[in-house]
Amino acid sequence: MPRVPKALVPLTVAVLVALAGPAVAADGPLVGEPAPPLVIESWLKGEPLADLQPGWVYVIDIWAPWCGPCIGSMPHLSDLEERYQGRKFAVIGLTGDDDYGSTLEKAVAQVATQGERIRYRIAWDHARATYARWMAREKVSGWPWAFIVDRERKIAWIGHPQEMDPVLERVITGTWNRDSAATAYQHRAQSMELGNAFYTAYRAEQNRDAIARYAALQKFDAKYAAGYAPHYFKLLLLRERRRDEAYAFVRTELDRSLRDRPGELVRIATMAADTTTPPPLRDLDVALACMQRAALASPNDPGTQEILALIHAVRGEWDQAITVQERAIAQSDSSGAVARSAVLQRYRSRKL
Repeated sequence: MPRVPKALVPLTVAVLVALAGPAVAADGPLVGEPAPPLVIESWLKGEPLADLQPGWVYVIDIWAPWCGPCIGSMPHLSDLEERYQGRKFAVIGLTGDDDYGSTLEKAVAQVATQGERIRYRIAWDHARATYARWMAREKVSGWPWAFIVDRERKIAWIGHPQEMDPVLERVITGTWNRDSAATAYQHRAQSMELGNAFYTAYRAEQNRDAIARYAALQKFDAKYAAGYAPHYFKLLLLRERRRDEAYAFVRTELDRSLRDRPGELVRIATMAADTTTPPPLRDLDVALACMQRAALASPNDPGTQEILALIHAVRGEWDQAITVQERAIAQSDSSGAVARSAVLQRYRSRKL
């Protein structure tokens, strides 16, 4: 087996950071429950609101000034505000300080930079009070994240803003089945609680308990369990040294729960092929299979293509490495293309 290059070491660092994600609290609002109050320190744009009013429909959009997808969704949120104008509807973009560099000054600057791309209210949270209450159950979901509040001032829907439009239309027109949505969200909430139980045991290095809890989570909701698959793989492979079981798990889930999960596949692949993984525990065949599936699931992401190219290079498959690296370059912005072109030259020289 070829020696895995040091180029993969930074990827492992990123993986370990990602695997050390936050635990999930279980006291956030459920679909069907009354919306928590807004605790706003200041309004950065739009007319201030004292609180949510019965008879109105609201979208609460959780965003951060450093979050690219959040910024990218702002024109669409503005379009929604205007589409339903006169129908007692409002969008509220909520942001506040966080552990990733958000500050009031940065939020104000971002709002100013966006200008008329933002045509709805922007609120600055007070000491994270609103975020902590609304997102307590959904912290692992990250940014952006959205809540729809119906005319009875109850949570009608919770999810990613990309999936919101058809729901919002039905909430606005009064045809949304909130009871059915509440039942579906109860399932998600139970999945999150099972996931949190696994992650708590995992972080405490209670390996036997963590393995049992992952089995329970996977049985209840295999799709949700896939988000924790890299943790489970690491537990089996690196903590327990159960190599065959770890890779059998990945091979099985490649065609099931991990099929369309490029982020998780990349994390597993980098652990399977990294220099920080002891040589007897590596498996470059599984690493390649994971990256090929990740590339299918995320074909336009240059970072995914670049890691696939690197796995090919590690395996000595230089022609494939060159082809995939060229694809990564074509998908990159100017600065990314320059860095990836230097790597391409190494591959053309048959060097890692």
